[in-house]
Amino acid sequence: MSSATASGDWRERSVATRRRRTDRKIVEAARLLFEARGYDDTTIDAIAENAGVGPATIYEHYGTKDALTAVVFAEKLGDLDGPAAADAAALPVREAVRRHLLRVATVVHRHRALVRALLRAVDRTEGPPVDPR
Repeated sequence: MSSATASGDWRERSVATRRRRTDRKIVEAARLLFEARGYDDTTIDAIAENAGVGPATIYEHYGTKDALTAVVFAEKLGDLDGPAAADAAALPVREAVRRHLLRVATVVHRHRALVRALLRAVDRTEGPPVDPR
């Protein structure tokens, strides 16, 4: 491998690493603000300020506030995976379903403001409105 190729590979990895770090900061700032202020009172400018980036960076990475909201929520849904979900295969169906529903209820309860934010984002899409209660 030539030094030019190695240098190019290093740059690509460096850019990808910086992008992942920036994404982490944006998603975490958005999550905290959505939970503290709610969706409507959280602006891209506020998320950018809290993440230490410019608003244009958020638009470049996510396109819209709704898309960013979906990423934040999808990350929280990841809380439903893990050891408890993996162990479900060994359980009777009724117990596996009961445990899964308890995990869903726990995530929704812990992140009520985020769930309301996601429902508001969904309301702006086509289809009937969703009651965010």
